[in-house]
Amino acid sequence: MATNNGLNTFITSFINDATMATASATSGATSSSIKSYVDNNISSAGTWTPTITFQTPGNLSVSYPSRSAGYLKIGRLVILTCQMTFVPTYTTASGYLLLTGLPFTPTNIGGNSALTGINSNGTAFVPPTNFLLNELNFNAAPLGAWVVYQLTTGASNFCTVTQYPSGSTQQLLFTAYYFA
Repeated sequence: MATNNGLNTFITSFINDATMATASATSGATSSSIKSYVDNNISSAGTWTPTITFQTPGNLSVSYPSRSAGYLKIGRLVILTCQMTFVPTYTTASGYLLLTGLPFTPTNIGGNSALTGINSNGTAFVPPTNFLLNELNFNAAPLGAWVVYQLTTGASNFCTVTQYPSGSTQQLLFTAYYFA
C-alpha cells in the first residue's frame, strides 16, 4: 500500500465498511471473502500530484505551500485523497476551476464518473449565496476534475475564478473516487 497514512486509514475504513455492508446485503458473501477479493485486486497504490488551473489559464501562476495526495486502484475503481494549499496569482485567468494531475483517465460517462463532497476554503474563498458543499466532476476530456458547488436550493454550478481571488490562500481537502 501507499505510504500515505491518511490514505491507508481511509482505505482500511473503506474496505471494512464495504465488507460489512456488502456482506450483509449479498447472499452467500462473507466479510472475509469480500476483503480477500479487495486485497487480491489492488492493482496499484501510490501518490499523485494535483495541480490547479482554470478553464482559460491566461497568465495564471500557482504556488503550493503544501500538497499531499495518494491513490489506490482496485480494478477500475480509483480512490483519491488530497490535502492541498494553493495560492493562485493572475490578472487574465477566467472560467471554471480545474483540478488536474489525476493518476488515471476517468471513464467519461455523461461527463461524470463520480461526485463526492470536498472541503474548499481559504482566507478569501468567496462562496456563492446559499452555498452548501463542493463536489468534483471527473472528466476524461479535458482530463481532470471540475470543482462544482451545490447550493441549498439543490442547484449546482462550476466554481469559477471569482471564488478563488488572485493572491489568496486556498485549501482543497477531499477523499474522492471515480472509475478509470
